[in-house]
Amino acid sequence: MSLMRRIMLSCEEATQLASRKEEEALGMAKTMHLHLHLAVCKPCMRFYRQSALLSGVAKKQVDRALGRKVPLHRMSDEEKVKLQKLIHNRIQKI
Repeated sequence: MSLMRRIMLSCEEATQLASRKEEEALGMAKTMHLHLHLAVCKPCMRFYRQSALLSGVAKKQVDRALGRKVPLHRMSDEEKVKLQKLIHNRIQKI
């Protein structure tokens, strides 16, 4: 096995680790391998970010469904417009 193969994850391995990372702590070595791959692979970085976003939303929904207190923030119309622009710009970068 080549040195590069031992260092770099495949995209399949990286997406599997990214998904696992949302549910459990990865060890230091696996986390380093994942972040090394994400640093050079734009599609996997996109998957990682989207996965983290969806996981966060899902966790909040579960908390609300179970009656756990989830802080709610009422945004002004100005804040909503700023957030919409920020989301639009971030999506364009992905």
